[in-house]
Amino acid sequence: MPSDPRAKALEAHFQAMLTQDTNSYWRSLTDPATLAGHIVEAKNQGLSLEAIAKQVSKTYRANYPASTRLVRTLYNAGANRAQLEVLRASGYTHKQWLATPGPRTRPAHAQANHQIVPIDQAFVVGGYNLMYPGDRSLGAPAGMIVNCRCTLVGAMINAIVEQEPRINSSQPPADFRIGDDRLLRRNGAIEVLGATRGWLQARYPLERSPQIYLAPSSAQLATIQNRWWEQARQAGMPKEFATIGTQARATRFGNDVVLHPDLKTELQGSLWQRLTAARTLSHEWWHLLRQAQRGFYPFEEGSADVFADLVARQAFQADTRELRRYPLLAQAVEEFTIRLGNEWLLKSRKAGNARQYFEQTLLEAGFSNELVQDVLRYTTEAEWLIKVGRLLGVQP
Repeated sequence: MPSDPRAKALEAHFQAMLTQDTNSYWRSLTDPATLAGHIVEAKNQGLSLEAIAKQVSKTYRANYPASTRLVRTLYNAGANRAQLEVLRASGYTHKQWLATPGPRTRPAHAQANHQIVPIDQAFVVGGYNLMYPGDRSLGAPAGMIVNCRCTLVGAMINAIVEQEPRINSSQPPADFRIGDDRLLRRNGAIEVLGATRGWLQARYPLERSPQIYLAPSSAQLATIQNRWWEQARQAGMPKEFATIGTQARATRFGNDVVLHPDLKTELQGSLWQRLTAARTLSHEWWHLLRQAQRGFYPFEEGSADVFADLVARQAFQADTRELRRYPLLAQAVEEFTIRLGNEWLLKSRKAGNARQYFEQTLLEAGFSNELVQDVLRYTTEAEWLIKVGRLLGVQP
């Protein structure tokens, strides 16, 4: 639009890119300043990128595919560069890479989807550093940016910490229990949390980006609590379902997660402490992944612990079973997973009724209906583990 405040930034960036990168084909047709002004003017008129490419091709008698490639690459890079400046001016401390899903997306860009980094830190995409999608200022080759359709957004995680204390410049010592500590070696609690969140979103994506609050102030906590209670009231849910726990490491309601002060301390501590906090986020992530409207408590909590262990192995090459919140429930779910496979567990997140999924899949696997029904009658963690052992002792 003509009133878009990013128009001047776009034109300046287009001209700089054209001056630096335009090949001899385009230089033989026009000069960078003229071409940059033409593209921005056409965009301000509300034309689509395809229409602009046709206009450029006609005006400069250029090859249409080359025009399309140039316009798309230039505009996407320029828009993302301008967006980065807008995010800085708006007070964002973090930024997020969003890839366009589909077979045309480069594998490296698909892997970078939902990667979160501090606002002035480069994304690492396919082994190259880029400040934003389309950036070549740090040495990324043309093959990493041509026809790129990725976008840049502000990461909402920046708004959840009022003043982020930094750890000392000296990194914590290595921990032999952690085979891959790269995500944990960040310069503050928010960076470690953001790196873990980015990894989770890339591999176990959520349809809706969650709002995560790390150690909110008393005033923030009161605001969150009142909102949760009102949402619960509107949904006809008991108030206690939406009450923020004072002793819990994390409390979740809807698409919000409150991480309590101990986690902020851990995220700035030793590598094992950071992993412990990251594991808590993974545990909550499993609940956010779940689409079930009706849950089954032992299966839900046991599954979350098993999933958190899976993430620890995949992301950190670490065994975190000693950190389980519900060790007996997790042991039971783990036994089921050994018998039925990881896919059985991962598919459960799409079930609308977790209890029904649990029952049906066990019966389909050939287990005794009597013993399955007994397992569905949950009383205590210890008793449930015994029932599960009795069930699994019968070969399907």
